[in-house]
Amino acid sequence: MAGILIGHSLDVVSELPLEVGLGIAKTLKEKALVIHSEFLTDTETIKVITTNLNVNIEQNYIQALLQKNKDSLKQKIEKITPIDDSIEYKSLSGDPVSVIMKQAKENDISLVVLGSQGEQTLLSRIVGGVTDDIFHQLNKSVLIVKNRKAKSPKKILVPYDFSKGCLEGVKWAKKFKENNSFI
Repeated sequence: MAGILIGHSLDVVSELPLEVGLGIAKTLKEKALVIHSEFLTDTETIKVITTNLNVNIEQNYIQALLQKNKDSLKQKIEKITPIDDSIEYKSLSGDPVSVIMKQAKENDISLVVLGSQGEQTLLSRIVGGVTDDIFHQLNKSVLIVKNRKAKSPKKILVPYDFSKGCLEGVKWAKKFKENNSFI
């Protein structure tokens, strides 16, 4: 499935990137894969919490939480657009950075759309967050949506230094222009 992966944390900060990502996918006639990853469903993480519970209770907890998250994801997508065959959504277990990177590679994703927290603490600026980690580690094009202007920009600026990464930026800008999106 070549297409656009949209990371979503089920919070308000992720709503705008979801809207932008789904809009890009629809405009460019690409498939959209919306991913939510829940660290609290990771078996190793919850073993600390559930040490005295039996395995069935632990597995039921994980499945119930993943299903609740998937239902929430579905509701958020449906607020923006009807779900059809061009949109797939998943709630997966594990660290969001690892899960998104793995899904991007396994699904031959061409663009990853993520949000940004905006104002950051000093610690998050030094250590980074999910978006920063994915941006620096993933060998895919990444669009980081920071504010409402991303929904309908008048122009796209592509810095160019003759590197391969810059060629990808130019390719995306051309693709947007050809489809009359954002320009």
